[in-house]
Amino acid sequence: MAQVAKSGVSSRAETELELVRATARAAVSKYQRAIAYANAAAAYARIQHSLGQDFDFGDMEKASVEQLAERVGTTLAQAEKQLPTPLIAKAGARPKVRLFLADGEQNKALLPGVMQALARGGFDVVEGEQAGTLQLQVGLRLGDTHAGLRQGEVSLSEVGKASSVYRATLPANPQTGTLAAVGEAAITANVGNLREWVAANHR
Repeated sequence: MAQVAKSGVSSRAETELELVRATARAAVSKYQRAIAYANAAAAYARIQHSLGQDFDFGDMEKASVEQLAERVGTTLAQAEKQLPTPLIAKAGARPKVRLFLADGEQNKALLPGVMQALARGGFDVVEGEQAGTLQLQVGLRLGDTHAGLRQGEVSLSEVGKASSVYRATLPANPQTGTLAAVGEAAITANVGNLREWVAANHR
C-alpha cells in the first residue's frame, strides 16, 4: 500500500510539473508574439514618420490605458483609410516583385509576412521572368543566443545590385509566427528602398 501511495504522489507531482511547463511555454509564446508585433509596429511608425504623419492622441498623461488604447486605435484606423488610396493612385501601375528566398526552414517562415507586407505596400508578387520586375532576394541570419535572446538580420537585396538589412531582437528559439512578423516588419521598413530600386530599373 505504501508503494501505491508513493506512486500516486509521484504521478500528481509529474502532472503539476507538466502544468507548470505548459504554462511557461504559453507565456514564452505570448512574449515572442509581443516582440514581433512591437518590431512590426516600430517599422510601421518609421514609415508614417517618413510620410510626415504626426498623430495627436490627446493628453496621454491623464488618460487610462484603456482610453489611450481606444484613441490610438481610432486615430490609426482613420489614417489607414485615408493614406493608401491617394498614394497608390499617384504611383500608377503596381510594381512587380519576384521573390527569391534563401534556403532553410527559417527563411520559409518569413514568406507569409513578406507577402502580406508587399501587398500592403502596393507591390504585386509574380512568378517567372517579366520585364521591369524587381528580383528580390530575402534571407534571415540568426546570431548567437545571449540571455535568452538573439539578434536577427533580414537581408533584402536586388539580385546582383542594391541591398538593405533589417535587424530585430528575437527570442532564442523564435516560433514560425514570430519569423513571419519579422519578415513583414523588414519589408514595411524598406518599402521606400524597394520603390527606389524599381524606379532605378526603369531609368
